[in-house]
Amino acid sequence: MASQAPLEPKDKSNSKWLRDAGYSGDIRQFMMSYGLKFPDEIDEAKKLIDEFRKEQQKEWEAANTSNEIPLMVLQARTLRMMC
Repeated sequence: MASQAPLEPKDKSNSKWLRDAGYSGDIRQFMMSYGLKFPDEIDEAKKLIDEFRKEQQKEWEAANTSNEIPLMVLQARTLRMMC
């Protein structure tokens, strides 16, 4: 069975993001750690998660963006040099 590539932060559900961040997947634990009251400040908690997720997405993109020249381009260049 082939393993799947890890999800980008932008594609994770809140519960998946929370589990990956070390929380139980329950937003209550996250809220408590940031001094937010459940359920009154749940919208604030979701905004905070979204901000963290955006920052992680930027980091993920920077780490997963390749500056390498694609193989097909290298092969085309080699063929032109040989002709």
